[in-house]
Amino acid sequence: MPAHPMTVLDMLVLLVLAGEIGASALIDARERRFPHGLSAAFALTCAMFGVLRVGPECFAWHVLAAAAAMVLLLATETLWRRVHGGSAGLGGGDIKFLAALMLADPSYALASFTLGLCLLAGCGLLMRRDALPLLPFAAAGCALVAIFVLLPWR
Repeated sequence: MPAHPMTVLDMLVLLVLAGEIGASALIDARERRFPHGLSAAFALTCAMFGVLRVGPECFAWHVLAAAAAMVLLLATETLWRRVHGGSAGLGGGDIKFLAALMLADPSYALASFTLGLCLLAGCGLLMRRDALPLLPFAAAGCALVAIFVLLPWR
């Protein structure tokens, strides 16, 4: 829940975040990667938004949640690759994307990423594909969760 009403700075940071999410989705769809430079900029923007919205004290919990999620997913991915002969499950870029987004808002990030995974699974089944890039679906999840949060029935 926001600590204060949206300011112009908050809105500018949100616009930058939306652009970075869109760029991430497009690059992943075309090249199946999340470039290090973009992921670093995205993490910095997410951190800035998190600090602006909840303050430095609460932001420390965002950092802890992001680190815990990243460690858990990296451990799970390592185990997955060992069991499945080296084939990837989640890519490193997908894990970086989630960890960065959690710096802004952990609950929003988890909801968006989970919805993105569900959309990916549904499209994979419909298209009869074993592998698709995740970030376009995670970006759609980000947009849908944001729309849901803004709807008046809340």
